[in-house]
Amino acid sequence: MARNTRLAAVVAVTAAAALALSACAPAGKEETTDTDAGTVFMLASGADNPLEGGVLAFVRDEVAADYGITIETRELQDSRILNESLAAGEIDGHVAIHEPYLGIVLAGEPSWDLAAVAPIYTSLVTLASTKHDTIEALPQGALIAIPDDPVNGAAALNVLQQVGLIELDDSVEPAAYTVQDIVKNEKQVTFVPAGAAQLARSVEDADLAFLPTSFLRAAGYDDSVEVVTMSFPDEYAIQLVVRGADANDPNYKKLIEAFKDPRVADYVEAEFGDIATGIRE
Repeated sequence: MARNTRLAAVVAVTAAAALALSACAPAGKEETTDTDAGTVFMLASGADNPLEGGVLAFVRDEVAADYGITIETRELQDSRILNESLAAGEIDGHVAIHEPYLGIVLAGEPSWDLAAVAPIYTSLVTLASTKHDTIEALPQGALIAIPDDPVNGAAALNVLQQVGLIELDDSVEPAAYTVQDIVKNEKQVTFVPAGAAQLARSVEDADLAFLPTSFLRAAGYDDSVEVVTMSFPDEYAIQLVVRGADANDPNYKKLIEAFKDPRVADYVEAEFGDIATGIRE
């Protein structure tokens, strides 16, 4: 039986969690515009992610024209390719990651000039299992799949502490937790780091998996596998990410305002309210 709860304040400092060429030309490329349709932006979402793709399609079809712009959309395989493509000027923006995760990306790629400019929605996250209905039912030595990136890995550990499975060293910043900071693990569970693409498959293979609820839905699971579902705080909202050098460009400001339009939040909650909450400013 799925159990729903809200993410406690301790998780508010940790993160979730998770993926053509522009006529609004990047540096060094000639800008082209359509005088009838306005400036054209090429935006991308992660492949096979209905929420990301749905948001892009809604802004493209229902909102963009009101701001004097045109949006074209495409899918790219994962967040690494999305960020590489944006940094290289192959796309003008994407809607696949939150700001804490972007910080990790830029720490590893300091030459990339990327900026989160418009929060769109917060994801729900789930501890999921096809083998057990409750945390208490987990066996000794259970295998638990958690994200292999530092931000979402820390979030998973905080959630597992909140539900009583482990205890973490309280002298460590919650956003920096790793498995080395576990001070109590009565069930002697083993953690298996997994990439975003592997987390949904881990629902079958592991005793428990931590992943965005949207990943579950995209993989075909319903709420019957949800042991605990929680909401991330607003600071971990999925964002429109663009190149930093473009963020103050007048045409990009139109793009940003389009994504901040309250109709976008309404759309998210109407169509994806079981996996996300729209952001309204």
